[in-house]
Amino acid sequence: MRYYLINLFFISILFSSCESDDVKPTPVVAGFENTSLSLGLDQNELTVNIVLSTAVNQDTEVQIDVTDGQGTENGVDYTTEPGIVDGQLMLSVPNGSSSASFIINKLQNPDFDEVKSMTFTLQAVGADGEIGTTNALSVTFEENPVSMGAVLEPSVGGEAQPNQVFVDLSTNSETVVQRDTWDFGFYSGTDFRVILNTTVGALARPLDKNDLNDVTSEDTVGFGAQLDLDAIFGAAIVPPPPPIFLSESASWTDNPEGNLNGNAIGAISSIAAENPVYIVNRGSDVEGNNRGWLKIRVLQSGSGYTLQFAEINAISFNEITIQKDNNFNFQFVEVENGLVSVQPESSNWDIAFTTNTGLLGLGPVITIPYSLRDVVIQNRNNVSIAEVPVEDEVTFESFSITDVDSNLLSAEINTIGTSWRTVASPTPGSVTAVSSDRFYVVNDTEGNLYKLRFTRLFDPVTEERGFPRIEYQLL
Repeated sequence: MRYYLINLFFISILFSSCESDDVKPTPVVAGFENTSLSLGLDQNELTVNIVLSTAVNQDTEVQIDVTDGQGTENGVDYTTEPGIVDGQLMLSVPNGSSSASFIINKLQNPDFDEVKSMTFTLQAVGADGEIGTTNALSVTFEENPVSMGAVLEPSVGGEAQPNQVFVDLSTNSETVVQRDTWDFGFYSGTDFRVILNTTVGALARPLDKNDLNDVTSEDTVGFGAQLDLDAIFGAAIVPPPPPIFLSESASWTDNPEGNLNGNAIGAISSIAAENPVYIVNRGSDVEGNNRGWLKIRVLQSGSGYTLQFAEINAISFNEITIQKDNNFNFQFVEVENGLVSVQPESSNWDIAFTTNTGLLGLGPVITIPYSLRDVVIQNRNNVSIAEVPVEDEVTFESFSITDVDSNLLSAEINTIGTSWRTVASPTPGSVTAVSSDRFYVVNDTEGNLYKLRFTRLFDPVTEERGFPRIEYQLL
């Protein structure tokens, strides 16, 4: 798991008042990574990070003063590593390092009817270092701690964006899943619905048959030049008239807004004979290789599902039984490995970074599927989001709980989508490429309201795409 809270350090190069070409070294500026942290009921230790504006050029000591709150006592309620002596904690930053950390160990769970806390304050950074604006950290003991906010760098994985990253704002945490490790998702709600893995460009097309063993390659003649995202896009850019199949291609992918009624695989009927065979192009893996083709059929099985699947010319098929689990939005299957873990429990994530298959209009009649990167979706379980335009009177910094209009919050999973970024490649001199004219309000799965903005799309050093950063604060 990789996420960091990066503080804003204001560093200036000081010039001599008498000699304009006498430049003094840039001082090292230190600050806490977070301004507040909590130890929950099930947490026994906590790592506190201090970040420096640049690497030190010699071993450097950082002095931190520690103040216990009412009812909190070092050695009784907690200890630290390294330890606290006379109210001070000393950290050693080795030569060449730009960070330091210490550990807080909880010795006992306090009475959660009382707020127990301690405060850590930066006092000195070596002989010449400076203290940044995030010079104090408050740590509390809470039964169910809720994050006050953070800066996160979701582990999307770079240019190819190989990972789906599910973010839980209230715990500052992420769950990372390689996006080519599943094929189908089976809905755990009341309806019987199936989703494709649109993160890898999978497509599905129904046949007028309902027995897998009756389907052969003769039923799929021409599909290779049609049921494929690259083939569809290639056909769309040839001189008119467009191929007839283009007008059907939008129905071969799932609705990108998350409406399950618009999925490529229709509702699964309780009457077995009404469930057709589908030909599925499984899309491409994260290396760009085709994942192969299948013929599949999905049936209701009690309160769950049965997936039948085989290679297209096979004369027999395999089956996987899938039970619904109300703790999750979907149960996921990879045909080689059966049931696999993808999304966390529906109460344990709020937004996800992913790739997806979108729909592109080519005029009043034809819409085609195409591959999208930098997509942010939201949890369909009790998460709602509103986009807030930045104006003279409304900025991210000034926006408060009283400014929230609950009528603007949307449960559509694609509320953010790709609206947070502005370009597909870095502009000269800038590698942020984010939409600075908007931010978002997120009502998370626990009813917490956060304001959230995107601050980066590209790696600032390598200028490689797929290194987003978000900042959010509890309202």
